[in-house]
Amino acid sequence: MRNAKKEDIEKFKKDHKLKALGMPEFIAMGSQEIQHVKHRFIVLPRFGRDIYKIFEQHGHKFPLHTAYRISWQTINVLEYIHSCTYVHMDIKGSNILLGFGKGGDEQIHLLDFGLACHYSTKDFKPDPKKMHNGTIEYTSRDAHHGVPTMRGDIEILGYNLIEWAGGKLPWVVSKILAKPVDVQKSKEEFMKSTEKSLKTCFGSNP
Repeated sequence: MRNAKKEDIEKFKKDHKLKALGMPEFIAMGSQEIQHVKHRFIVLPRFGRDIYKIFEQHGHKFPLHTAYRISWQTINVLEYIHSCTYVHMDIKGSNILLGFGKGGDEQIHLLDFGLACHYSTKDFKPDPKKMHNGTIEYTSRDAHHGVPTMRGDIEILGYNLIEWAGGKLPWVVSKILAKPVDVQKSKEEFMKSTEKSLKTCFGSNP
């Protein structure tokens, strides 16, 4: 939360000449006892709908300019997060929300930092305890090994972009999501020839 202060976000926007940044501002946190049960809370700005719901309403395909715009705004947020030495690890439509109120549809906001952690700066060493973390459809190859990396966040976003543009991920089509190791192998195979793999993803789609 200390990396989501308003003044830090504003400084990043100014330094990078951005009019807006979809990094949620941390307002406050605390705890409250209700009926002898202690509840912890965090206060963030109010947001609108998540883009996955909109994606479903549009037949699981966004116009290309919409998919690109969402991705570009998400990259800006990732650059901010990475500059704070963190990675998100769980980028997906249901974690990306539009702004609230007038003009809210112009900017996305990346939320749910439940899996966020410091990225690895050491030698690449698989961690069995963290293997396959994230939403299996989009988990990066590094995350399948249990290693949090910045490039992993970009890979995760890439899988989302394929779906937003109307493509079908091979490991989703083959219905192997319940088998993380098989999904990992499928992604490794996918990356051996991205041009060929992308043609498979989109089939006859424009």
